[in-house]
Amino acid sequence: MIVCSPRYPAMANRWFIGMALSTCLVGTSVAQDDISSARPSSRFGFFVGADRSMPSVTLRPRSGPPPQTASITDVSPHPTWGFSMGVLYEQEISERFAFRAMPSLSFAEVQLDYAYSDGTSERRTWESADLGLAIQAVGTTTANGLGPYFGLGPAMQLAVGKDVSSPTPRFSIDASVGYRFKVSSFYMAPELRYSYGLTNMTEDDSSIQTQAIEQLRNHVLSLAIVFQD
Repeated sequence: MIVCSPRYPAMANRWFIGMALSTCLVGTSVAQDDISSARPSSRFGFFVGADRSMPSVTLRPRSGPPPQTASITDVSPHPTWGFSMGVLYEQEISERFAFRAMPSLSFAEVQLDYAYSDGTSERRTWESADLGLAIQAVGTTTANGLGPYFGLGPAMQLAVGKDVSSPTPRFSIDASVGYRFKVSSFYMAPELRYSYGLTNMTEDDSSIQTQAIEQLRNHVLSLAIVFQD
């Protein structure tokens, strides 16, 4: 009489269990690939931010021309707050890199404290509304676009406020770092930006306040909230 060994049913059960687990793993991998491939390659959005203007001033030598500068002993920049808003378009070029364009409108003040040789002082304020355009290369630390990211690129601003006699383009290098996460059906990111001004902002007029300054550049630190689809 032939007796069947009980080890064969046990081996068959383990084989079926292994096949089922493999099928589940493959299905999960395919589903993840589908989700990744469904991620949009371009995004639109908008942002609002608070801006901290921090001008840097280089004075002309007091012994040099023009002679009127001898009445001014010091010029100190005074940091001020402003705000900005804009839209953005982001185009993905790989899983971790993208380019984005950010047209914006910002409102700012530049305040300078003047000290004179007779002991008096005054604070002069220039208000402006700037149209801007920033182009940045953006890199993310994760393949799905979420989490920390950083950006770097050039920017241009055009002052159109009431204190601007002849608007001229100003250029800067902008760096940003943020953290993107998903909220319901859209993406949100707090973002910290620093704009390093490259263009001299002084105007060629006959006032002693302007003639006393050789270089005036504005650097801006911003905290923005970004919303994307």
